[in-house]
Amino acid sequence: MDAPFVALDLGNGRLKAGWFAGDRRLERTITLAYDQVEAEWPRWVALGGAVSQAASSVVCDPALAARALATIEAGLQVRVEPNPSSGLQLAVTSPETVGLDRLYAARGALARGLDGAIVVDVGTAMTVDAVRGAAESGTAAGTFLGGAIAPGPELVARSLAGADKLYEVRPSPDIPALGQDTRAALEAGVAHTVAGAAVRLAQLVRSESGLDQAALILTGGARAFVSSALAQAGWTPIDAPHLVLEGLAACTAPARA
Repeated sequence: MDAPFVALDLGNGRLKAGWFAGDRRLERTITLAYDQVEAEWPRWVALGGAVSQAASSVVCDPALAARALATIEAGLQVRVEPNPSSGLQLAVTSPETVGLDRLYAARGALARGLDGAIVVDVGTAMTVDAVRGAAESGTAAGTFLGGAIAPGPELVARSLAGADKLYEVRPSPDIPALGQDTRAALEAGVAHTVAGAAVRLAQLVRSESGLDQAALILTGGARAFVSSALAQAGWTPIDAPHLVLEGLAACTAPARA
């Protein structure tokens, strides 16, 4: 039987970990700030028992990543493989510049048994990507076709704060567009700018990639900003909050217990 597996998504501000059963079924997740790893990680590991493999996507500060991974490797008593290959063919002009989080999310979408997908990942930035499945692309895992990168709600809010007499706000999803004061108007502008961009980019990426029947997978911590707008535009978003972790698990060959 395949042994349990741990996937780690080391972002710029926090670490997200997922514990997968031997069949690569996600059982639980934890999210920690980097200064919490040393104290909290041992308690989390104790809940799951031994694992045979761990893999990570490292996109944060290298020093933070090194300290966190040292603690994690000691707790798991297994080596963490950083940045494993996604296994995807990259049909883009500069493969070396594609963010690993985009590739792992794309691989996670295909691991759900889809022939192709439009992947919308909304965080600090928003990415809208197209991936074609193995059967359609003739590759072992599938083909990443590229996509678009746009600001997420936090970046849009920061950009408005730089304008004269405006300030940064913390918007919420699904708020009215008709703001009754300056703060409400700023919050509306941020929220609906992101939602509108998601709808338009999803439509164009689907059309330009030729994936007219592809499902839309929605992930990222700020995905609530776009889910209603996508549904109103005729999409049926598949909610996948841990898609990068799923992709890491899919692209790492299972080890035998």
